[in-house]
Amino acid sequence: MLLNYKNGMKAGSKPTIFIEDVGYQSALIEEMQRRKVNVEGIRPASNDKRSRLASVSDLVEGGEVYFPEKLSDHYLIDQLIRFGSEEHDDLADAFAYCLIGIKDKFKHMRDFYFEVH
Repeated sequence: MLLNYKNGMKAGSKPTIFIEDVGYQSALIEEMQRRKVNVEGIRPASNDKRSRLASVSDLVEGGEVYFPEKLSDHYLIDQLIRFGSEEHDDLADAFAYCLIGIKDKFKHMRDFYFEVH
C-alpha cells in the first residue's frame, strides 16, 4: 500500500512510512531513521485491531477515503468488508495504522490517495 499526494510530491521529498511502534518494530524504526528513511512510529492507542479500525471509520464513512473501482476485488477491500469474520486481517490493520498516521500528521485527508498493488 503506497500513500501519495494527489498533486504530486514536492521535489526531493520522500513518502512517509508509518510503522507500529511496539516491541521489535521500535528497533526497525530506529534503523530505518539511521539510514535516512522517512519513517514514523505510531503507538497504538489500543491493542485491539477492531478499535483501531473503528477510530478511522469516520474517514471512510465521510467520503474522505476513496477506493477506486479497480480495487473492488482486492484483498484489502475483502478484509475490510469481512473484518471480524476473516482469518486474516493484517491489511485492514495496516490500513488503520496508515490512516491514524495521516490524521495525526496532516490537516486534510483530501490531499492524499492510496495506491494498492
